Amino acid sequence: MPQIFLKDLDNQISGSTWIFGTECTLADMALLPFIRQFANIDRVWFDQQAWPNLQCWLAQFMASDRFTNIMVKQNKWAAGDAAVLFPH
Repeated sequence: MPQIFLKDLDNQISGSTWIFGTECTLADMALLPFIRQFANIDRVWFDQQAWPNLQCWLAQFMASDRFTNIMVKQNKWAAGDAAVLFPH
């Protein structure tokens, strides 16, 4: 069950900022899109869970300059629009 995995992550983060200590690691970066997507399915439910460390971890990522710089919103493409090249 995902809830058990998420509770384990919450426990792992307890007492530190990141999953494996005081520094952001590849594990944090690799898990971010999955945890973010899981949370965004039902944000109200996710926020009501007893996962304060995981919720803080996710909020920290989503408020970071790193995240906002890579998650630039693009307008939905429609036929006839100019091509959008990445990275721009």
